[in-house]
Amino acid sequence: MITDNPQGALCRTAVQIFEDLAFMLPTLELREQQLGAGLGASVSIGFSGYCAGRLSLSIADSVLPELTANMLGETEIPSQLQQRDALGELANVICGNLLPRLFGAASFRLDPPDFQAKESFTLNQTPIASSDIGLGNGRAQVMLFVDRYGNEQ
Repeated sequence: MITDNPQGALCRTAVQIFEDLAFMLPTLELREQQLGAGLGASVSIGFSGYCAGRLSLSIADSVLPELTANMLGETEIPSQLQQRDALGELANVICGNLLPRLFGAASFRLDPPDFQAKESFTLNQTPIASSDIGLGNGRAQVMLFVDRYGNEQ
């Protein structure tokens, strides 16, 4: 049983994680420049347990280096591998914090980050919640997909 509004919980959780983990100042009202920022890097975190699904996080390429440097406490531009790892960690933490907000104390297993093309995550499926979040001059998009509810196997 969902204990919170999925859209609101997704927005609150993602904003909190971008603030706390990446030291960014996210906005929910995007400027024209942010809306025009293409989404490049994408990752998906699958989950199973009380319900099954996945969380997808895509971010503008222009934002990822700064976000990663913030997470690492670095002043140098992080490597592509570091940026990829940071994106996976953000998605993992968002998912790990979102699921208890939505489903209470239910138990979940999170899969390792999957860095396939964004289209493979969202093909033929509608998210139960989706949010575009402004970050600097770019944006991030977070989507939550639920494939099944309950402890069905």
